[in-house]
Amino acid sequence: MRLISVGLLSLSLALTSHVIAQESSGNVSRKLVERTQPSYPTLARRNGLVGTVKLKVLIAPDGHPKDVEVVGGNPVFVNSATDSVKKWKWSTADHESTEVVEVKFDSGT
Repeated sequence: MRLISVGLLSLSLALTSHVIAQESSGNVSRKLVERTQPSYPTLARRNGLVGTVKLKVLIAPDGHPKDVEVVGGNPVFVNSATDSVKKWKWSTADHESTEVVEVKFDSGT
């Protein structure tokens, strides 16, 4: 039983999430200055799932997300990715801008 627990703990620690891409819909991409790491959903961790969520983010001039829209991705990861991106901060600008980001949930490979 202890061996199974250690194995599951190792697997859960190996599952990570990170941003794999950031694109701008405008001419110049705004710099991401603060990022909160999304949590790995329990259901996904238990079942060894991996996936990506693509989000379209409307960024206010002060750098905070004004709106986050799901463009695509595994539904199991959508809430975690969206909740995390809503806490991010980009550099300030004179106007609103739109960024498209992909949040990847994988085993760390």
